[in-house]
Amino acid sequence: MIINVAIGILVHENRFLLVKRKKGNFPNLWGLIGGKVEDGEHINEAIIRELKEETEISVNFNKLLGVSTEMVTDNNITSSTVLYCCLVDLENNSSVINYSSNESWFSKNEKLELKWFDLEELNTRSDIVGSDLEFLKHFYFLKDMNYLRVDCRRKETGDYIWEIV
Repeated sequence: MIINVAIGILVHENRFLLVKRKKGNFPNLWGLIGGKVEDGEHINEAIIRELKEETEISVNFNKLLGVSTEMVTDNNITSSTVLYCCLVDLENNSSVINYSSNESWFSKNEKLELKWFDLEELNTRSDIVGSDLEFLKHFYFLKDMNYLRVDCRRKETGDYIWEIV
């Protein structure tokens, strides 16, 4: 079974909003915000809904930056996900939540931990989802491709290894 997921890159003054994952793949790692595309929903609608649900921030869909197929193997079970990486912009009248702080905060709706990261943090931290870093690199910064194939496996230690294939 293939799962379709919309993920969003929300940038404000060169800082990127990430969420700390609680469950599913990559628990306790920071990653781009998003979620499953529901039946009867377009990608642009899904990412707007997911950002609002998870962060309480209203955004507008800007454009689709790229698509990735990601195969995650954990305990000898492989799951397949198609990720649609979208650039989103703050809605005109949206205030930027906790932008001036370097601390994380929790959303009220889903009690998720959120934080703004600058480029230096993205490049130096080891607790960020590896494939999300690749999406930022190739889809947002370099703009050198619009499709990535990613294989990920979880080692016995619990650490994840990502490989662009």
